[in-house]
Amino acid sequence: MPALLTFTQQPVRVTASGTKQQLWTVLDVLEYDILDIQCGVLEMVGAGTVYIDLYSGLEREVAEDWKLLTSIGLTAANTFASQNFTGQFLRYLRWVVSFSGGATAATIWVRGMARSYGEDHG
Repeated sequence: MPALLTFTQQPVRVTASGTKQQLWTVLDVLEYDILDIQCGVLEMVGAGTVYIDLYSGLEREVAEDWKLLTSIGLTAANTFASQNFTGQFLRYLRWVVSFSGGATAATIWVRGMARSYGEDHG
């Protein structure tokens, strides 16, 4: 049975490049083998690219030692991109948002589904 992953409880307004998901809100995905994650830009200010980087780490208490899983670049409002991961991630996941070009702010949403091989975590 798939489980819902909610990185952002609601759309999040980001106004500074390099904004990171707070450590106390990162997701524990240890019990899952497959992740389908969707990142979206609901609104953006300026013309450019909004990057939503997904990082994986072993400890949620430290801000360092997070490994980049993927970087998703979106160039327009109301756009979404999905990425699948099968076993390439560590225990915790978090997002980091950055801007390039003329983009200066954005409202983002990150969510997904998680599954395990032959296990019911529902």
